[in-house]
Amino acid sequence: MNGRNEFIAMEVGIVSEFGTGNLKELTKLKKKAGQMWSEVELLILMKEVSSALAHCESLGIAHRNVKPSNIFFGEDKVTMKLVDYKLSLFLDKSRKTVETNIVGTPRYMSCELKKVYMELKNSKKRQISVKYDPFLSDVSSLGLVILELMLISMNLDKEIRLEADFADSILNGAKEVYPYLSKVLGTSTYIEALDSGWFSKAPPRMERRERPLM
Repeated sequence: MNGRNEFIAMEVGIVSEFGTGNLKELTKLKKKAGQMWSEVELLILMKEVSSALAHCESLGIAHRNVKPSNIFFGEDKVTMKLVDYKLSLFLDKSRKTVETNIVGTPRYMSCELKKVYMELKNSKKRQISVKYDPFLSDVSSLGLVILELMLISMNLDKEIRLEADFADSILNGAKEVYPYLSKVLGTSTYIEALDSGWFSKAPPRMERRERPLM
């Protein structure tokens, strides 16, 4: 604001290293080649994105649009990056809930947001304000991303609709193929997932990847 009480518009950008592709693109390539996501790969993916979300929350930042096309691989084709913060929200660290309009990608919305989104879609209203925890909402979105990759790997993506309400049935059907993931996805927050020990109980070589995912 200058001396004449006029506001000056500013744009803030985030610059990161070059990415070699995103999770959505890689999943399409895997499906085309008839390859499935291994449990080790999905556990690594979940741990790295969970760590990114935990770091964001420590800074008071809620991403609000976690989805496959926003998870990129670095130039080493191993490191994963959570990108696209244009819908993100900055909150005071003492606040855990916010009342705001709905944003994000409907397919990966948490239960509370998806319910309000469907009400909005079926009504004549342009927007509905909703009070929710954006950090836990990000966790739900990541869970839906992992569930989607599990469904695609088991060739059930056309039979079972990707919805948070169907999470339990998806996990029950995936216990034999993804035993560790089924337990990790049952935890209430990503902090619990990181601290619960399930990652350390995962199959060998989870921490030390011998080849890139791409």
